Amino acid sequence: MVWRGSVRDPMVNKPPTTDKDEQDNIPWVLLICLITMVLTLAIALPLVGLAIMDANNATNAAIVEVDRMRRIRKLMMRELEEKNANSDPTEAVTTKE
Repeated sequence: MVWRGSVRDPMVNKPPTTDKDEQDNIPWVLLICLITMVLTLAIALPLVGLAIMDANNATNAAIVEVDRMRRIRKLMMRELEEKNANSDPTEAVTTKE
């Protein structure tokens, strides 16, 4: 079985070129790939940076809110304890052993 096709034959049998201008040309595919990579990095890196910054800001806001809730809870517990301490007990429960 011979693996020759009509596309491959002209590529294999092509003699090397000695033209200086022909050898220095950058293939269009390479140029398109480089431009695509640069645009992707120019768009993707700032978006990743914004996502990380947003996550950091959300974490800091959550820490502040948790601290605020802890202070409010302590204040409510303190007020509840003061209210219970100031109120007269209606029933005195004594335990004797």
